Amino acid sequence: NKLGAPKWVVAPMVNQSELAFRMLCRRHGADLAYTPMIHSRMCMDREGFIDETFGTCKEDRPLIAQFCANKPELFLKAAKLVEGRCDGVDLNLGCPQGIAKRGHYGAFLLEESQLIREIVSTAHLHLNTPVTVKIRVLPKEEDTLALARLIQ
Repeated sequence: NKLGAPKWVVAPMVNQSELAFRMLCRRHGADLAYTPMIHSRMCMDREGFIDETFGTCKEDRPLIAQFCANKPELFLKAAKLVEGRCDGVDLNLGCPQGIAKRGHYGAFLLEESQLIREIVSTAHLHLNTPVTVKIRVLPKEEDTLALARLIQ
């Protein structure tokens, strides 16, 4: 298992969890870190975007690159850009910000379980790295558990 059994995890934070912050956290015991959310569509629309937003080094491992996406092919293509430079990719279904609502990603996809399943299964089938999903707890516990079972 390339992620090991991390005890101390640095969660993805907007404008906070870039390389310098992750390395500071690792110096203080963090076992696993996430990148800030990377916009999958921007990876395809802007040449060089991934290199501007994804920075790492050999000491920054294990590392999970977090992406927002609302289309399976966009998530897969963006994840392929970092495959081999990280230890996993994560689909962000937790972002509650207005920009996520306008872009139809993050927490605003939580009610679209079949789309979520398609995004995750497409990535799982075509990547050689683990795929994780950050979700929010839904209003009904049974709905949260059903979603977790659907994407496992």
